[in-house]
Amino acid sequence: LIFANMIGSRLNSKLAPRAFAKTVLLVKPNAASFATFKLPQKDMKLRDRDPAMAALVDEEISRQKKGIILIASENFTSSAVMQAVGSPLMNKYSEGYPGKRYYGGCMVIDKIEDLCRQRALQAFGADPEKWHVNVQALSGAPANFAVYTALVPPGGKIMGLDLTCGGHLSHGFQTPKRKVSATSMFWDSSSYGLKEDGYIDYDGAYETAQKFKPNIVICGYSAYPRDLDYKRFREIADSVGALLLADIAHFSGLVVSKQLKSPFEYADVVTTTTHKSLRGPRGSLIFCK
Repeated sequence: LIFANMIGSRLNSKLAPRAFAKTVLLVKPNAASFATFKLPQKDMKLRDRDPAMAALVDEEISRQKKGIILIASENFTSSAVMQAVGSPLMNKYSEGYPGKRYYGGCMVIDKIEDLCRQRALQAFGADPEKWHVNVQALSGAPANFAVYTALVPPGGKIMGLDLTCGGHLSHGFQTPKRKVSATSMFWDSSSYGLKEDGYIDYDGAYETAQKFKPNIVICGYSAYPRDLDYKRFREIADSVGALLLADIAHFSGLVVSKQLKSPFEYADVVTTTTHKSLRGPRGSLIFCK
């Protein structure tokens, strides 16, 4: 449907068959025949345009309502968020940054992005004179990848909590025989772990840093039920001249509500998603000094 629309709208009658330019083909599920919609198409509700897709949406709504969902990276967002995400804002291309776009007609999008950046800094209590925030990343892993790309040279070193101890794949994970994480394909990675009591082994992390000499130390996790000692992580990073990245994606809501300590006093970069404990739309924030 998308391809046919693109061909029909972008090619003139000299380049495309007249019949094809006027007709969009839509494959019916479980049917060998085609249904046609003549252009211009009437704006239709999803249930009328694509009953099969509407049925799947209903099925997913039912699953969410009837199940007990304890996945840390998921949440139930509000109607207001869904209304904004499903608004005509999705029609606009806006590559670049406010005031420096590659497309015209971004004056409203610029206002929205500036408002988002202002609110992000305010929510986390970050001084706008000391901190900048990028609000364009689509999720947590691409946000971390962007940080490494900007701050760690190709083949450089990153060090984070071991995946089996509650870390995250985007913090680097590799075995002697295989680079499991995509980040480990571009940067060398090592990890620190937990003590027998289940707490992070900060002394072990210090020793690993002395041997590995990472360019960036990562603190943060996807499955670790404790607060973090950001001051200790700062000391570990400083001991080898490394930057400190705090990935708080899974618990940023607890940081904003001051139930957990804030990393902003000690970290050089802070990343978080917006769709987990913040209960916002899918996206990510990159704070940097």
